[in-house]
Amino acid sequence: MEGMDENRIPRPPDGHGSPDAYQAGPGPGPGPTPPAAPQPEPKQAAPRAVLTAAAYGFAMPWAGAGVVSGAFIAVMAAAFAELGPLFVVVIVLVLAALPASAFGVWRLGRALLRAAGARAPKTVASVGTGCFALSGLLFHGGASTADDLAVVGLAAGLAVGGGCALTELSPRIRALGIAVAVVGALAAQLALPPVIAWYEARSERRTAMGDPDTDFAVLDGPEWTRTGVSDQYGRLALFYEHRDGDGVRVETWNGEHAEPLDYQCDYRQMECERQDGLLIVREEGVIDKVRTVLPDGTVASVHPEERDGAPDLVAAAQDVRAGTSEEREEIIDAAEG
Repeated sequence: MEGMDENRIPRPPDGHGSPDAYQAGPGPGPGPTPPAAPQPEPKQAAPRAVLTAAAYGFAMPWAGAGVVSGAFIAVMAAAFAELGPLFVVVIVLVLAALPASAFGVWRLGRALLRAAGARAPKTVASVGTGCFALSGLLFHGGASTADDLAVVGLAAGLAVGGGCALTELSPRIRALGIAVAVVGALAAQLALPPVIAWYEARSERRTAMGDPDTDFAVLDGPEWTRTGVSDQYGRLALFYEHRDGDGVRVETWNGEHAEPLDYQCDYRQMECERQDGLLIVREEGVIDKVRTVLPDGTVASVHPEERDGAPDLVAAAQDVRAGTSEEREEIIDAAEG
């Protein structure tokens, strides 16, 4: 037909029978890419499961130390009971009980975690059981003692409990949780006991120093070196070594049992002599100790140590003076015994 567009192609009737025309364009091709299906969100850890994992982990260091202690007590009791050949049976039973207890701990942990709806009951149970065995071995090896158990067990329990909780909380931080549990158990057993011992020794030295407002004696001679400090019968005792190897002990009578300067001078075998502000005490003719008085009236006494040689106690006592506040803190923080 004249005037009809040649590029216009008739389109078949639509569903209502109405003809239309296709738009000119390229031939058939792939349709648009459908949108990707949304990924399901990872299942959140149940709070009950996380708390169960933390409680399970907290108990493991205590359980490990308890099982090993029980095994040791059983062996020692059997040894002192003179069981004869039955002692071998006890040893075998004890050795069998250790791995059996570890397996029982793992089974128990897995069952508790499953009951709490945990996502990784086997993994958490394995971490806890590993720390159970590790704590038991370190405790048996002497890394810590029963006196340290309260502090070490609490620290290790918190670390292992936190690690087990992290292990259950999310797969993304599972490795971190395992590291926290293992490193925490190791650090608690190996690092805390020396810290506890140092703190207790420091507290004893502070007690031995007595009232900060009272004097204490130090040996201030160029040829003497302080080698130690202790609490001798409720008195501060500082130990010094002369460069020739002789040793003396300088006591400050600042405890509850402080005595007067002439204490023991009325004993039959004792002989006391005053010389240049010193009191020389001889026992059966031999100088046993030399005493002096500090500015505030506190008595200081110089004694020989049980070593070869005979130190000049009179010369040492002449170098005794009252210590300063800085020296007090230095002695309290001293690393020597």
